[in-house]
Amino acid sequence: MNMELQSILSFYREISHLDDRGNVWLVKHIDTGQFFVKKVLNTYDRDVYEYIKANPLPYIPAIYECIEDDGRLYVIEEFIQGITLDMFIEEYGCLDTDLASRVTESLCHILEELHGQRKPIIHRDIKPSNVIVKLNPLSRDKIDSVYLIDFNTAREYSTSAKRDTSLMGTRGFAAPEQYGFSQSDERTDIYALGVLLNYMLTGDIAANKPYKGDRRLADIIAKATDMSPEGRYQSAQEFYMALSGDSGDYMRFMPPGFRKKNPWHMITGAICYAVLLWFCFTVEIHDGKTGALVSGAELTGYRIVYFLMFFGLALLWENYLGIWKYLPLLKHRNKWIRIAGIAIFSVLWVLLVIVVFALVDYAGLLR
Repeated sequence: MNMELQSILSFYREISHLDDRGNVWLVKHIDTGQFFVKKVLNTYDRDVYEYIKANPLPYIPAIYECIEDDGRLYVIEEFIQGITLDMFIEEYGCLDTDLASRVTESLCHILEELHGQRKPIIHRDIKPSNVIVKLNPLSRDKIDSVYLIDFNTAREYSTSAKRDTSLMGTRGFAAPEQYGFSQSDERTDIYALGVLLNYMLTGDIAANKPYKGDRRLADIIAKATDMSPEGRYQSAQEFYMALSGDSGDYMRFMPPGFRKKNPWHMITGAICYAVLLWFCFTVEIHDGKTGALVSGAELTGYRIVYFLMFFGLALLWENYLGIWKYLPLLKHRNKWIRIAGIAIFSVLWVLLVIVVFALVDYAGLLR
């Protein structure tokens, strides 16, 4: 082990093993007292870890150190406090259809991020022990957030490769192409996610105990776990849309509150939009110079701009069409940074509307 690696690792004191193989430890930084996970990997794709280190992704452990030495990769990554999905099922039993769907939807969003990188990252080992859930402190059998961990078998997708160079994955969760029939791609993770959904509902993999409850979910699992990649959902977004009840691409464009066809969400959304319309189209506006009430076409124009301003904020806050992934701060993995980003962009949006107001008023376009 070289001196650089020895120096870096000396700051992390081993607390306990986190796996049966003895190559993953819970460690504590001797200066800060912060907990991390240390891994010593014999099989890995260093490019994947280096990429995640340079480009932190939401709901994926951050990578702090990544050093290769003598055919091994030493990784220091974020410690996610929670329990694995298999531990959750062992403790509380199989998930109900609503909770299983929500966990799967969260994983779909994570896969969208991974697969949407310049070089798509294929996880290739999605299974209950590689999913960490954070529990609701007020109700321990409820899940607040979902994380995808363990990128030991992950790889970057190559358009020039015809098949995987090494066969990896977990029996029962690994797609057929992982056994050397073709190159694994985004649809490989879709297969494993379908098996995982079946596992959450039945406690077993689809090949042993296929889910036979809700017909719609059963059909979704069957499509996701099709033996042929062409027969599966072709993207995590398509899987999510099927799972959330979207009947077609047009549902993506429905306003917040109506995209998932949830009755309570739709009722709440309808009430909010009604209140917004009532406020915007009953508000009275005074001329800034004379103090007189604005009326006629000018008043209508101002009210429309008011409505668009508030409606635009709603679209931003609800991540409409995945807009967060295109804006700095909003796609950050830390929720407080995301909240700060939402606040900043909200202020910028309002300032933009004020500037438009001023320019329109100056030009007299509404008079």
